[in-house]
Amino acid sequence: MGIMDRLRGRRAEEAAPVDESSLSAAMHASPSGVDLSEAPPLPVASPSSSHGDPFAMSVDQSARFYNPYEGLGAALDRGTSRPQFRLSSQPEFLFSEEAAVRRRSWSENLTYYTGVGYLGGSLLGGGRGFTQAFLTPVAVAGAESSKRLRLNQFLNSTSKAGGASGNALGVLGLLFASSESFLGYLNDGALPEQSPTLAAGALTGALYRSVRGPRQAAAAAAVGTLAATGLLAARAFVNSGL
Repeated sequence: MGIMDRLRGRRAEEAAPVDESSLSAAMHASPSGVDLSEAPPLPVASPSSSHGDPFAMSVDQSARFYNPYEGLGAALDRGTSRPQFRLSSQPEFLFSEEAAVRRRSWSENLTYYTGVGYLGGSLLGGGRGFTQAFLTPVAVAGAESSKRLRLNQFLNSTSKAGGASGNALGVLGLLFASSESFLGYLNDGALPEQSPTLAAGALTGALYRSVRGPRQAAAAAAVGTLAATGLLAARAFVNSGL
């Protein structure tokens, strides 16, 4: 009996009787017309402990499908109800070593390092430009120092230094992310997982300074290797998601 029936004063006896047999049949019926209450449970494989073999599998006869509509006290529309399904209890990765390693995709890696490099470079360069403007007096021929000129000097110096540093570190992040993802794909477990990061650091430095000559490229490759070593140390001791 609904709320409107209570408000109107109708008694429970006046409500239309429900056929218990049809209600039970509707609860156990599937959209295809098959009675699900009589369906035999599917066997589920589980590790066997009789012989100690981890690859030996036994059949668990007590497992069954999960029915989300089981126990509901009303008839369901067969057109909208879904068939039964069984929730997976297996791990997402085949080997536990793969599940323990947190990896980013190449696109996430590219976005992360490029964005962090650009934002970090902009902040560092902006701070350096602000400091230089603070220590340098306004030098304009025939004009006295004023608050407006001083503010203009701060803005120009901060934006110029911040933009240059942000672009430089953003390009370095782009080269490093691309190199690390590509070398990691080629490695495929043949070498230690730290090897692509170190090689990507050296390659990033060499490519960035390649237009300055081989000596500059070699020096930049050494600096890039040191930076990659610091990144690996930060991943090991600070945060593995760096």
